[in-house]
Amino acid sequence: MIPGIINYFLERYRDSDYIIQQKSRVLLSVLLAIMVLSPVVLGMYIYRGHLSATFFGPVITICIFTVVSLVILRMGFYQIASHLSILTLMSGVWYVLFMDTNQPLLARMDTIVYIPGILIMVPLLTVKRRILIILYYAVNIAILIFYGLTISSQYALSQYITFDYLMDNIIVMLFMGIASYQIFNIDTSALIKAKKAEQAVAEQNQQLEVINNALESANDELINFQRDLKKSEEKYRTLVEMADEIIWSGDIKGNYTFMNRAAERVMGYRQMEIIGHNFAEFTTPELAKHEAAIVRELVRRKGNSARYETTYFAKDGTPIHFIIALILIRDDSGWVIGATGTATDITKRKVAERKIQQQNEELAASNEELEAMNEELIASQNELMHNEESIREKESAIRALLNATTDTVFMLNNEGVILIANSSTSKQYKNYLKNFIGHNYFEHLEETGQKDRLNRFKSILVTKEQCRFEDERKGYIFDINAYPILDHEGEVSRIAIFSRDITEQKNAERKIREQNEELVTAARKFESMNEELVLRQIDILNSEMKYRHLYENALVGMATTRASDGMILKVNEHALKLFGFASEEEVVNKRTIDEFYADPQNRNQLLHELKTRETIHNYELQFIKNDSMTFWAEVTAKLYLNDDKIETVFMDISKRKIAEENVHKLTFYDSLTDLPNKKMFLAKLQSEIMKSQRKSKENLLSVMCIGLDRFKHINDIHGSAIGDLLLKSIAGRLKVTYREDDIVSRFDGDKFMTLFSDLASADDIIDVVRKTFESFTEPFVLGDLEFYLTASLGVCVYPNDGDNAEMLINNSENAMYNAKEKGRNTYQLFDAELNDGLLNRIKMEQELKDAINNHEFETFFQPKVDFRGNIIGMESLIRWNSALRGSVPPLDFIGLAEKNGMIIEIGNIVLRESCRWNKKWQNMGFPPMKVSVNISPFQFRQDNLIETINNILHETGMAPQWLELEITESGIMENEEENIKKLHSLHELGISISIDDFGTGYSSLSKLKDYPIDTLKIDKTFIDEVPQNIKSMTLATTIIDLAHNLGFKVVAEGIERKDQLDFLHEQKCDHYQGYLFNPPLTAEDFEKKLRASFDPSAIQDSLN
Repeated sequence: MIPGIINYFLERYRDSDYIIQQKSRVLLSVLLAIMVLSPVVLGMYIYRGHLSATFFGPVITICIFTVVSLVILRMGFYQIASHLSILTLMSGVWYVLFMDTNQPLLARMDTIVYIPGILIMVPLLTVKRRILIILYYAVNIAILIFYGLTISSQYALSQYITFDYLMDNIIVMLFMGIASYQIFNIDTSALIKAKKAEQAVAEQNQQLEVINNALESANDELINFQRDLKKSEEKYRTLVEMADEIIWSGDIKGNYTFMNRAAERVMGYRQMEIIGHNFAEFTTPELAKHEAAIVRELVRRKGNSARYETTYFAKDGTPIHFIIALILIRDDSGWVIGATGTATDITKRKVAERKIQQQNEELAASNEELEAMNEELIASQNELMHNEESIREKESAIRALLNATTDTVFMLNNEGVILIANSSTSKQYKNYLKNFIGHNYFEHLEETGQKDRLNRFKSILVTKEQCRFEDERKGYIFDINAYPILDHEGEVSRIAIFSRDITEQKNAERKIREQNEELVTAARKFESMNEELVLRQIDILNSEMKYRHLYENALVGMATTRASDGMILKVNEHALKLFGFASEEEVVNKRTIDEFYADPQNRNQLLHELKTRETIHNYELQFIKNDSMTFWAEVTAKLYLNDDKIETVFMDISKRKIAEENVHKLTFYDSLTDLPNKKMFLAKLQSEIMKSQRKSKENLLSVMCIGLDRFKHINDIHGSAIGDLLLKSIAGRLKVTYREDDIVSRFDGDKFMTLFSDLASADDIIDVVRKTFESFTEPFVLGDLEFYLTASLGVCVYPNDGDNAEMLINNSENAMYNAKEKGRNTYQLFDAELNDGLLNRIKMEQELKDAINNHEFETFFQPKVDFRGNIIGMESLIRWNSALRGSVPPLDFIGLAEKNGMIIEIGNIVLRESCRWNKKWQNMGFPPMKVSVNISPFQFRQDNLIETINNILHETGMAPQWLELEITESGIMENEEENIKKLHSLHELGISISIDDFGTGYSSLSKLKDYPIDTLKIDKTFIDEVPQNIKSMTLATTIIDLAHNLGFKVVAEGIERKDQLDFLHEQKCDHYQGYLFNPPLTAEDFEKKLRASFDPSAIQDSLN
């Protein structure tokens, strides 16, 4: 019983140090002794009849103080209890010494017995306590002997010192004996050791604090180092990926373990198509053996690097020559464990070397020829010296010949001074010959306003190329041909100009064109008349012989077919040739005319017209020949309904169709790029506007003007020929950038115009702008030249920025010029408000990329609870703490992240953090519970989803059964069959599946039973109006009943009011989530919530 009382009072001191435990034990013994002995003394005095008020009061006071001290000691406040006990004993001393003055002082000597007790309790556990206790007993025994002698003697004090005094002192000695026994049980050495241990612990704490500060400093440095290392790693990874050379790593077997993106640019393989494959798969067996021998030799002589040339084959089979720089990778023991290196494409160099070799061979042969020619020239030079006179004669003859020609001839020097002019000059320029010689021809052109001709002649001095053009002046047309004459240094020293009057020729050509057009018109009329004549003659001719003769020898194809089934009954020779047959036996009664229509619908249209009008004229249709080639024919036919026959005339118009197509192409397409020209673009735009106006809801159309930046510099530096090739290359790239229905047009010069119809929203304009800029990221390669171009874009939208084609085109051009003024390589929307919105989305897209790299996303957790509020799980939710925007709600960025694909990285961040925190809380001793993670439909469609989840679970160490994936109905319905297989695979891993926002999608209830799911989550929209709205109550009840009948758990989210909770509880909903219990919490706050709900140490003890 006594140990139980002691443990009861000293329970709070179990975890205290040794000294406090011992002090509290002694103090408890003293207090208990007072509580036991005080009633004994009081009873003894009552029995003897010596009890007085002056004595009763102090005893009761001491008892009360003692009880209070015991209560305070039980509460764990040792120091207060100790001081109160001393005060209790001191009050007794005070009373005896100073209050009970009826007795002499010597009679009150028993009070001294209190003093040693007080002295013992004050220094209670000092090293000198044994001396104090011995001194106490010596004094106490002396007092007892004195009292005994006094009682038995006749001294005056005997009347005061009675047997009661003696009994008092004996009782006090018993009381102090109990305290002494407890004190003597205390191990002195243990106290000393404990004291020293306290000092040692204090010193160690100081040292640990210093070490801790040093560790914190080192940890900060390590974090900074890791951050710098990560940035450095990202920088070098970017450099590696952007390098022109192929950078690779491989294992000891020659299998590639890493390959940068240059492999795709050079060889056409994607990185994943190379990694894991052996190098020998991309070269010939002989070269693979040679390369392996180089590596073996390098290992044998313990070298580290090698450099050699080899050949690999691109994805399309093209051989590519490389210089391989190889470095062996060794472990700490020096063993080779792999290799790394670079591969530099030297294919162009090899080709150039071969060309140089060929040219050197050709030059060697040419040198031999030149030497022979040189000898001949020396001989000729000697001969020429003797022929000067003959040259003069020839010069006179040439001059006479020039004067005899009707063409005007000039000879200018490189400054434009006329050196030679023939006699025809005076006729053309109405001036005398002598007035031209010695004058500057260019000044004459400036005076007469012929600046264009002046510029053309001046360009000859720069380009050193022939120039030919037509010049119309005062009703006359001249054919001008100018030739540069180069000196021995290759510079222009003379310009020969020939001018011919071609006015009559041009007039004649114009008349011929007009006559040709008249002839074509007449020919068409003739063709029409000829066909009508043929049909009329068929009706008129009753004579079979005449009919057969006309039928067989007609210059057009003729055929008789059965109207009901199209069987060919008769054909003439021309029709056989048209359709590619040699004889009637191949066709008649064996083939139907339906087989030869290029478009089967044409046959049905033709029959419908014939049944309506009996006769049709000049239908243009396309047919298929026997050899599968096609041709166009103009068809005239007549239906003989009573005879079930159709007589048909075919006239081959293929050549005319080709000519019309050529005319159409020249009219509506750009001759250089084959893109629609301005005329066709305008027609298409007007057509789309009319189509939009006919609809009840206006179509969203966008017109974008693309202006090439600084394209004129390329023309000036490389010439117009290179510029034209570059425009063709740009046009080809733009064709494949957009949708098939989008129109790309070359408007003029270096300006392109695009038309985008049926746009769903303004976000589609972002995609169009992004695709356009991406098409200019790669260089345009023309032979050995590479051109990096940029473009400025102007965008306008119908009907916001214009209600007609001309206005839309003008506004897009204006927006494009504004973009150029803002610095080029950008775009401008004509609508300022829309422009700001799109700019904000593009800016946010870049900020999202930075947020991923800067770890700005934080995972919050919202508890899932039962009806009593006990936490049974949690849902993880994403929050973006933007450095620029502050806290951004998920609704503002999740849609954009799904659109550009960044939702995959963001989703993986949430999944990894959710698993990491849940595993951490499990390790801390909290009860294991499931964490629910939302998976977006875009993320769920990824082929590597299961592999990614497995990797994260392995990385964090969390068991699959503590993970629940929340997927929306719409996410499953997309590619439903494949997604259900994926759900089964996840379920087989032990991962739980929950259908999020159930009831808001379009999933089939008949298929719901086949889904491998565990939980249905009722959407907040069904909870908001419960229990006020009857329909909402019915829907919620139905979903709960349906889920339970199918064996699913039900979670209701968005609970904010108590009446909602009560209603759902009545319907036997399993779990709840919402602001009524808790908002989403940070991981730290959620951990505090767990601590408040669970005691990890108590849980751990119960498990042990």
